[in-house]
Amino acid sequence: SQTFDVRLDAGQAALVEIEEQGIDVDVQVTEPNGGVIAQIGDLFGGQGRRQMVVAAEATGAFVLTVSARPWPITTGSYTLRLTGFRQLTASDRELLRAMRLQAEMRRAEDAGNLELATASAAEALAVVERGASLSDSDLALFIFNVAQLYDNGAERQKARPLYERSLSLLERSVGPNHPRVALVLRRLGVVLTREGDFVRADALISRALEINGKTLGPEDPHLGLTLRDFGILLEGRGDLAKAEEMQLRALAILEKAQGRDRLQAGSVLNNLGVIYIERRDYQRAGQYLERALPLMEVLYGADSTHVAIAFQNLGIVARDAKDYAKAEGYYLRALASRQKRLGPEHPDVAATLINIANVYRSKGDYPRALDTHLRALRMFERTAGPGSPSTLLSLVNVARTYALLGDLANAVTYQTRLEQATETAIALNLFIGSERQRVAYLTPIAERTERTLSLNLQLTPGDPDSTALAVTVLLQRKGRVIDAAADMQAALRRQADAESQALLDQLND
Repeated sequence: SQTFDVRLDAGQAALVEIEEQGIDVDVQVTEPNGGVIAQIGDLFGGQGRRQMVVAAEATGAFVLTVSARPWPITTGSYTLRLTGFRQLTASDRELLRAMRLQAEMRRAEDAGNLELATASAAEALAVVERGASLSDSDLALFIFNVAQLYDNGAERQKARPLYERSLSLLERSVGPNHPRVALVLRRLGVVLTREGDFVRADALISRALEINGKTLGPEDPHLGLTLRDFGILLEGRGDLAKAEEMQLRALAILEKAQGRDRLQAGSVLNNLGVIYIERRDYQRAGQYLERALPLMEVLYGADSTHVAIAFQNLGIVARDAKDYAKAEGYYLRALASRQKRLGPEHPDVAATLINIANVYRSKGDYPRALDTHLRALRMFERTAGPGSPSTLLSLVNVARTYALLGDLANAVTYQTRLEQATETAIALNLFIGSERQRVAYLTPIAERTERTLSLNLQLTPGDPDSTALAVTVLLQRKGRVIDAAADMQAALRRQADAESQALLDQLND
């Protein structure tokens, strides 16, 4: 790092320009009493200029510290220009206040206080929008920072509109194919994946991958993180083979990275553990999760919500080994971290409750399992929405637990709600991807369909509601198959020559 002093009188502002030439730099501004009043950084890119205003409310020497990012290791240069002075304007004072709040946000975030960090970031954004003059690019960075904090905190539902706004500003200011645009696309894609909107998520993350491939090197950590998030999307759609391929590619990149980016390999190891859990290869899953845990603890802190994810997955592995005490211990550690960091009403808290309820069910404590599953379902419906994958999974568990208790009327009621939500999800997500990916997406849905039919045929053969549900679901799924076959034949016909079309006509006859 290098430091530069600028002496200012009270009420005076210095106009500063920083130009990056092949290397990312951060600029920290310290006022005469030693307090940090601004920390300015770019997302990445290593090229371009940014304007700064150093505003003085008191007379003295202000210190500008320019630091190169410690990773990735690269060489380059920068130019720092003092382009002029002026008297403070009302806009300068608002910008100074916003910068102070942003510096406070970063200190709170580093200390693990997401609630204070989010409050400071939101207030800084409000100040900027009220009167501070910023370029579209700088405003997009402000908005992106707030969105990330909401995304990681208790008010996750506020993240998506902010990401969308940041994306619009960046596309207008730096162009549609800039690496910063790819970053926002990736984060927005993760949000949509979590909400179950795989169609839009696929389009956004695929576009981010295309931009990264054109603008970044093959071992750039941002490319690795985009591959990781695309793998999460594929896993959510049930394409475990392709998801595993993406995560292994991401792991190969991030394990070669430096500093914080290298530690991000922990999240990829955790994702691979999840894939092997879904394949019921619990031994292999445990090996990856054990490797993930120390990296995630160093990166995020031992009681962070990110580490809670690893604890939750280790609990699944322990439950498969029928070590229910150990599994419950892992889940309770995850639950405590999430409730502390995210509050009592959050989708991640609900996800942990599902795991705890499954331990109770494995131990034969069905009433306690049902009560816990119903708590999780109510949380998901309020926070994730009725069509999210998490809500569908929760409905599966509630219906199954009612059936174990012998309460078949409620089992049919919740199975009906599940099938209605599933049909909506199919309509939203079936018509994307390759044929193999569609089959992978439908595989768990086929298992749910079999469960619905078994509920009627084996447990409630004389119940009219159960029979109506089974017939409706069977006809809906059959209709999907017929529609898919018709669409495929229409596509073949469009591409076929006259002789091939005649053969298709003979087959239809």
